[in-house]
Amino acid sequence: MLGKAKSDAKLDPGQVKSLGVARTTWQKWLDGSVPDQTEKFLSVVRRLEQVIGHPVYPEALWRETLRAAQEERAQEANAGRRHSALARTKAEAEKKAKEKGGPGFVSDHSTTLCLSVPDTVRGRENERTIMNAFVKASGPEAPSYRCWQAEAPVGKSVLLADYIRRYPPPKCDILSFFVSPAEGTDTRASFAEELAGQIHKLFDREKRVPHNVRGWRQLFAEAAQKSKDLGRRLVLIVDGLDDDVAWSGLKGEDGAPTAGAREPAEHELAPGSIAALLPAAPPSGMRVIVSLRRSVRLPDDIPEKRHPLRQAENFHELRPVAGLAPAERSPAPPTDPLGRPVAELLAVAGGGLRVQDLAELTGLPGERIDRLFAGPAGRAVVLDDPVRQTYALAGSGLVDAVRAGLGDAGVLRRTGELLSWSRAWGARGWPDGTPPFPLKQQLRLLTDDAERTAYALDLPRLRRLSATFGPDVALGRLTAFADEAGPDGTAEGLAKLIPLSAVRALVRRESREVPDGSPALFVRLGVAERARALARSAPTPILRAVHLAEAAAQMADAGIPGVDAVVGEAAEWLDGDRVDRGSPGAHREAGPYERLLGSAATLMKLHDRGTARPLLLAVAHDPAADSALLVRAAGLLAADRDPATVEALFGRAQTLSMGNTRAQAAAVDLWGALARAVPDRGPEAGDLIQAVCEAVDPADELEKVDVLIAGISALANLPAKRSRQAVKLKHRAEARIVEAITTFEERPEELSEEDRAHLRRGMGGTLARFAQAVSEAGITRASLDDAASLWAPWIDGDRRGSLGEPLAERAQGVVESIQAGWAESDARTSTPKKTKNRSEDRSDRDEPAHLSLLREAEEQQEKGNLSRGRELLEECLRRRPVPEAPLPVPGPWTVELCHALGLAGEFPPAEAVVADLSDTGSRARHLGSLSLGCSLGGFREAGARYAREAADLVSDSGEAGLRNTVAQALAHAGDGAAASAMATGGSAAQERQAMTAVAAGLARHRPDEAERMAVPLVEALAGRIAPGSPLRVLPELAALLLAFPDIRAPEPRLRDALHRAVQHLAGSPMSPPAPSLVVLALLEQLGCLTEEDGDTVTGLRDRWRRSHRSAQDHSAELVLYAAMEGDTAALWRRADAVPTPRARSEALGAAAAYLAGAPAALSTDGRAGDRVLRTCLALARAAADGAPPDEETARDIVRGLAEADVWPHTIPVLPLLAPDALPRLVALAGDPAWGAGGPDTAGGPSLP
Repeated sequence: MLGKAKSDAKLDPGQVKSLGVARTTWQKWLDGSVPDQTEKFLSVVRRLEQVIGHPVYPEALWRETLRAAQEERAQEANAGRRHSALARTKAEAEKKAKEKGGPGFVSDHSTTLCLSVPDTVRGRENERTIMNAFVKASGPEAPSYRCWQAEAPVGKSVLLADYIRRYPPPKCDILSFFVSPAEGTDTRASFAEELAGQIHKLFDREKRVPHNVRGWRQLFAEAAQKSKDLGRRLVLIVDGLDDDVAWSGLKGEDGAPTAGAREPAEHELAPGSIAALLPAAPPSGMRVIVSLRRSVRLPDDIPEKRHPLRQAENFHELRPVAGLAPAERSPAPPTDPLGRPVAELLAVAGGGLRVQDLAELTGLPGERIDRLFAGPAGRAVVLDDPVRQTYALAGSGLVDAVRAGLGDAGVLRRTGELLSWSRAWGARGWPDGTPPFPLKQQLRLLTDDAERTAYALDLPRLRRLSATFGPDVALGRLTAFADEAGPDGTAEGLAKLIPLSAVRALVRRESREVPDGSPALFVRLGVAERARALARSAPTPILRAVHLAEAAAQMADAGIPGVDAVVGEAAEWLDGDRVDRGSPGAHREAGPYERLLGSAATLMKLHDRGTARPLLLAVAHDPAADSALLVRAAGLLAADRDPATVEALFGRAQTLSMGNTRAQAAAVDLWGALARAVPDRGPEAGDLIQAVCEAVDPADELEKVDVLIAGISALANLPAKRSRQAVKLKHRAEARIVEAITTFEERPEELSEEDRAHLRRGMGGTLARFAQAVSEAGITRASLDDAASLWAPWIDGDRRGSLGEPLAERAQGVVESIQAGWAESDARTSTPKKTKNRSEDRSDRDEPAHLSLLREAEEQQEKGNLSRGRELLEECLRRRPVPEAPLPVPGPWTVELCHALGLAGEFPPAEAVVADLSDTGSRARHLGSLSLGCSLGGFREAGARYAREAADLVSDSGEAGLRNTVAQALAHAGDGAAASAMATGGSAAQERQAMTAVAAGLARHRPDEAERMAVPLVEALAGRIAPGSPLRVLPELAALLLAFPDIRAPEPRLRDALHRAVQHLAGSPMSPPAPSLVVLALLEQLGCLTEEDGDTVTGLRDRWRRSHRSAQDHSAELVLYAAMEGDTAALWRRADAVPTPRARSEALGAAAAYLAGAPAALSTDGRAGDRVLRTCLALARAAADGAPPDEETARDIVRGLAEADVWPHTIPVLPLLAPDALPRLVALAGDPAWGAGGPDTAGGPSLP
C-alpha cells in the first residue's frame, strides 16, 4: 500500500523530509518494516496523500492494515524464529496464545483434510483486512455473518485456510469446518462430530454432541461465553457450505441424499443441513464466516424469516485475484448427478439456459432441477447470467467431456431439440416472455450461412432483445455477429455488412442515455464485455469513447485482459467523432475530454504507459480540444517518452503557431508542457516560444497580448528557467494593456474596431490570464500587486463588458485567490483537502429514479454484493427514460433502392417496395427511380412501363421536384414528348437543370430531339458568360455535353461556349474553386478543349495550387478527382478533409460509383448540394471505356461507409459489388420504424 502511494506521489528522495519522517525510517517502511507509532505513521500518510491530491486508500483501511501488521509481528516474535507458522502444532499455538496474549484457540480443520495451501497467498490482503474488521466490529448494527460467494473456483477454500493458518485474527477463538465431498465431510453428522470435538478442546471437558438445532444453539452460546470470559471472541468458519449433501433436500430412491450416497453415522442426530445448525442469531461475541458457490436456493430447513443466510447484505462476491483468471475445478466435478438430459443440453447449448427452459426441454420437474443445481451436484454448473438465472457447465473441460460422450449423432440430436424449441419462439413472433437462449444464443447452433444471417438481422427478434435486455445488448449482438462473420470487401461480406448497418441504425434509434459510470461499474461487477457493449450504445461517438476509456481504466485496475483493445476502440470513436463533426470541427465542451484524460492518466499508472497513447494522441490532435486540455494531454504523452510521439506533438505545436491568436497561445502552452515533460527538449521549446512571442508587434491587434501572457508562464517554468525573458514579456504585456486601457478611457476613437471589441468582450479574460501568469511565473509578490493596479481604475469606475459583466472582476478574483493562498501558506495552516464522496455531492439534489438505482448498485458493489449490484444496475438501465427526440433516420434510401433494383433487373422486389407505399407522390417518385435504373441497366421496356406508371400518378400541379424526376425517367425510356411536357421549374435555373437532364436522357434514343432541346440551353448559358459568373455557368455547360451522342465531339456552339467560359475564368483575379477545376480537368480528359484552353487549364491548376485556397478548399469533387486519377491515398486524405459529414459521404459514394463502373445520371434539382458532383460523376463514367477502374478500392469505400453507419450511400453500387444485399434491404424497407411516410422522407440526402 505504501509503495503504491509513493509511486502515485512521484517523490524524489529529497522530498521525503517534507513528510515529517527521516529518510532511513522511510526506507525501512518501504522495505517492509512495521511502524511502531500508529499516529505518526498516519500523519505521514496524510501528508503523502496531500502531495498526491486525493486519498489513495481510506484511513480506516490504513489503520486496520497497520494494526494487523503489528499484531502479526507480535505473533512472530512470540513464536520465535526457530518455528515457522506452518511447523507449529495446534497445542503449541494454543499454549503460546494463552501465555503471550496471542490469537487464542485455533482449530484448523483444513489441515486434517490435507488441504493444500501455497506458501504465499498473494492478492488477498484486502479480504483479510475486511474479515478482521468484520470480526472486530461491535455494536447493534454490526453484522454477525459474512458470506463469501463465487461461482468460479477463485480460491475460497485457500483464502479461509490461509486466514486460519497464517493470519488468525487476534484475541479470537476459531472453530472451523471444511465441507468436502472428496474427504467425506459433506454431511451434518461429520460436521457435528468435528465441531463437537473442537469445542471439547476449547472447554477442556467431556465431548458432547447435541442432537438438534436447539442443542447446538446452546452449545454455541456456551462456547461464545467461554471466549468472552477469556477476553476473546468466538469465530466459526465453514467453507463450502453448499457442498453439504442435504443442501438441496433431494433424496434417492433409498432415502439417502443423491450426491455421495452415504448414510450418516449411527447416532440420534436429527436429519437436515449443516447450515440449519449454524446459529440464526449468534450469541454476543460470536461471528460466523462461511463460503459457498451461490445463494439462489437455500436448504428448506433454514428459517424463512430473519435468518442471516437469507439477508442479501451478508453476501459478498469473492473476486479472482487481480490479473488471474479463474481456473477450472480440479478434479472436475461429475456431471452424472445432474442427469444425462440436463448435462447434455447444457453442453450442446453452451450455456444460457434457465431451470424452466431445461424443465420444458427434458420434461423433468423444474423443482427437481432447481434443487439439483442448489446442492453438491451444482458444482458442475455455473450461473452465466446471475440476473436472468441462466446456467452453463462449469468449464470447457466438462463441456468437452459431455460432448465426447454424446458422440456426433448425439450432439446433432440435442442440437435439433434446442433449435426446434428456439424456432418455435421465433415462429410466434418473439412474444413477451421469450427465454434468453432463443433471443441471444441460438446463433451459436446455426451452421447454414443464410440462416445465420437471417437470424442475426431479424428485426422483431432484435426489438424483443432490446426490450428485454436493453438496446446495448442488441447492438452488442450485431457487433459480435459482424466480428464473427468478418464481413470484408468480398461480395458475400458486403451483402451481410450493408443490411447489418441498416438494422443497426434502427436499433440505435431505441438507444437511451448511458448513465455516467455505468460501463465502469459493469467492469467492477465482473462483466467487462457487457461494459463494452453498453459504452458502444451511447448516442454520440465522443460519449462512446469516454465510456470505453473509463471501462478500460477499470479493467486495468482489476487486471482484466483486453485493455489495449478497448483503448484502441475508444481512440477510433474519437477519430470518428472528428469526422462526424467535419473539418475543422466546432469547439467542444471540456467535460468529455477531462474524463478521457483522467482515464488516460489512470491507465498510465496502472497499465503499460503506451496503452493510453492512442487515446492521448486522439485528444491532442483534435482541433476541438482547447489549449488547457491540449497541454494536459501533451504532458501525459510526453511523459511516455516515446520519441515519435514527442516529435508529433512538437509538429502539432508548430502548426498551431501558424494559426490565429488563440492557436498561437495554445502553441506556446504546448511547447511549455513538452519542455517540462521532456527536459532534453527544453532549450528547443524555449527558443520556439521566444520566436513566437518576438513576432508579436506592438502594432498588432490587442488580443495578441494573450500570446505574450502565455509566454510569461511558459518561459518562467522551463526546466532551465528563462526568468529574465519572462520579465521582459511581462513588461511588454503590461505596457500594451496600459496603453489600451488608457486610450480606451481617454481617446477611444483612436482604437481599431477590433481592439474596442476585445476591450468590451475579451479584456476580462486577458486580465485574469495575466494575473495568473504573473503568479505562476513566480516573479515577485510586488509584481502581482503592480498587475492588480492595472485594472484598479476599472473597478472604481465600474467598467462593464458587452454583456454587463464587470470587466476586472475575473482578474481581481484571481489575485485575491492567489493572495489568500500565500497568506495561508505563510501561516502554515494548510490542511489536506477533503475529497468529497460522490454520494455527498448528490445529496442536495433530487435524482431520477434510474440514477438512484445506479447509486444503490455502486453501494452494493462497494460492499462486495456483486449479484445484487448487477441486478440494480440492470434495473437502472431498464428504467432509463426514452429520448424525447430519437436519433434521425437516413433519408430517401428506398428511392435509391428501387433505382438499384431496376439496374439489377430485380423487378418483383421493387414492385413490392412500391406497393407498400400509401402516398401517391411517394409511389410516383419510387417508380420514376425504378424506371431510371431499368433504363441505365439496359432494361428499356421495363423502364418505359414504370415511367408511364409514374407519369399517370403525377398531376399537372404536382411538386416540381417530383415532376422532374418522372420527366428524367421518361426521357431515358425514350419518350421525349412526355418528358418535355412533364419537366418544369420554379426558376429559370431550375428549369435549365431539368431540361438538361431530360436532353441527356434522350441522347441515346433520340439524338436529334435531344440536340433540339440542348442548343437553346447552350445559347442561354453562353449569353450569361460575360455579365455573369463562369463559376456557376461552367458546370451547367459541361452537363450539356451529355445531351449529344459523342461527348468527345461537342456541337460547335457548345465548344465555343466552353472556350469562352474557360478564358473568362482565367481572367478572374481569384483562383478558381476546386469544383470548377475538377470540371476543367474532366473537359481536358474528354478532349473537349482546344490546345489553347488546355494550356489555360494547366495555368489555372498551378495558380490554385500556389494559392491559399488549395489548403482550404476541401470540396467533394476533389475526392472524385482523386479516384479518377487512381490516387487512393489522396482519395482518403481528401475525404477526411471534406468539411461536413454529409458531403464526405456523398463524395465517397460518388468515388465508389466511379471505381465500380456504376452508370450515373444528372441531378434534376438545380439547388441540390451535390449537383456538380453528380455532373462530374456522369461525365467521368461517360468518358470511361466501360471496365470498372478499381473494384477493390470501391469495395473498401463501401465497407467504410457501412461501418460508419452511412450505408445508404452504398446502395447505387450494390448491383455491381454486392447484389445479395438488395433482397435483405427490401425486407427492411417496409419497417414502420423508418418513420411516418416511410424511409423516403423528403429532405434526406440525395445519393449519387
